[in-house]
Amino acid sequence: MRLSVLRKEKGLNMDQLAQAVGVSKSFISLLESGGRQPSREVVQKLAAALSHDEPAALRDELLILAGFAPVNIRAVSAYQDALQTYTQSLLQDPDNFRLYTRVVMALIKAERYEQARERIQEGLQRFQHSVQLQFLLAQLELSKGNYAAAILNQETAIRQFEHQSDTLTLQRADLVFNLGAIYFMQGYHFLGQAARSPEVESAKSQGLKAFETARGYFEEALKASPDDVYMMDEYARLLFNRAYLLQQPVAWELTIQMYRKVLTCSNKHELGPQPLRESAAFLAHAYTQSGALDEAELTLGLMTSFYPDYWLLHYLNACLQVRCFERSGETRLLDQALQALDQALQHDTQGQARSEAEHDPDLAVLRQQRQSAFAKVLKKVRPQS
Repeated sequence: MRLSVLRKEKGLNMDQLAQAVGVSKSFISLLESGGRQPSREVVQKLAAALSHDEPAALRDELLILAGFAPVNIRAVSAYQDALQTYTQSLLQDPDNFRLYTRVVMALIKAERYEQARERIQEGLQRFQHSVQLQFLLAQLELSKGNYAAAILNQETAIRQFEHQSDTLTLQRADLVFNLGAIYFMQGYHFLGQAARSPEVESAKSQGLKAFETARGYFEEALKASPDDVYMMDEYARLLFNRAYLLQQPVAWELTIQMYRKVLTCSNKHELGPQPLRESAAFLAHAYTQSGALDEAELTLGLMTSFYPDYWLLHYLNACLQVRCFERSGETRLLDQALQALDQALQHDTQGQARSEAEHDPDLAVLRQQRQSAFAKVLKKVRPQS
């Protein structure tokens, strides 16, 4: 079991881990054997006890394994993919402050905090304008998880910008958008607290409030820079995560509208191929979640014809087929879901499909109705890439 491997890598025995988490040794034994399911609070404590560096990535992995949606729902990989695109662009224009801060933000959101701080320190030496320095200080506080200080610094940068007479390549929309990005991440922080807090609903309410504040700043920035595809894509990701938490039709509809704008934007190529491919996949899944199953099928079908080896498309197709079964009751759709899941596992070299499939609520019916076949698909030996 994954928990046993992590414990041994950390050099802990069961007694030591049990003491760190605040549970009994027998409970740890049951968790490792699969005999018990941990609560969200226990998952958070396990991640803190077993992490070698930042616990956020391990927390999300353990949340998936325990059957919970992670706090950063399908988000971190997107920022890792986008990072290369922004870094390459910065090499061509090293003094472009907008690109520079976007590289820093991508590093922060990919949870590569030390690299982000190194970039920030370099930027504090390279850029001299007070607005730029205040912007970077806001990102420095954000990299440390000091959200209130980051917000204060970014608000100060906006006020300084409004009183500067000299011209910057930076625009007010960039500063406003970064303020929204800080609130976006603060929302994740509150939602992480919700798993540990006795006042779960209060913490969740704070998280959603931060998301709504971020949404307001994103919309303000996009009103001033309507063709900025980077801002559009980030806003779409905010809406996607917000919709996953709310599970309301109107929230999914807003998500769909924004992803369609991203994918039809004339300068969408600036994002790079991988973020665009992921955005199209998320659009398809938003269609599935909203009940627009024909649109989801069309989008996934077209994407798969261009990217037949992209595991996420096959995985989302499995989710779609399960949803279609729930609507029609046609059992052949469960067989199609199994085939799609098999394809996802075949093309996924990182193990993401397997870890999600074992507990994903979108595949719950498939696990129940095709228990033996489902287990067989997951156990199948895959060729090494």
